[in-house]
Amino acid sequence: MIMKTLQNNMYKKLLIFGISLIFVASCEKEDDNGTVITYYKYKNITNEIIELKIKDKMLQSTQVFILEPNEEKMFESKSLGVGKKGFSSDFIGENEINIKFLTSNLCLSNFNKISNISLYDNFSTEMYNTNENTLLYLIDAEEVAAATVCN
Repeated sequence: MIMKTLQNNMYKKLLIFGISLIFVASCEKEDDNGTVITYYKYKNITNEIIELKIKDKMLQSTQVFILEPNEEKMFESKSLGVGKKGFSSDFIGENEINIKFLTSNLCLSNFNKISNISLYDNFSTEMYNTNENTLLYLIDAEEVAAATVCN
């Protein structure tokens, strides 16, 4: 009988410990320092091989991605509670984005649609209510038509 009581007490303590651990783990997902993370995903839905060049004016760095047809690349942008809620502002307006269609030697610089997050293919105003979002941009015939011959 004593053993059964001790065993029940131990189970209760383990149960309380487990529930507490789950509660603490779920609270840790909250972002206490105000970090806003935006994932930018670019997908090539043309028949072209694309060079996507993103120049960060503030960090004075450049990222270059090669996208084969039907390939996608994603990069992450973080900022500490600045800009619009829901999106890291170190990307918006601070970068220069160039697309080069390698197969046809056509270039596109700072196309309005790619510079404006509200024109991204999966944008929703509900994204402003979160601190982590993934934006999808489909590079398609519209960008090819707007491109000019590279210099």
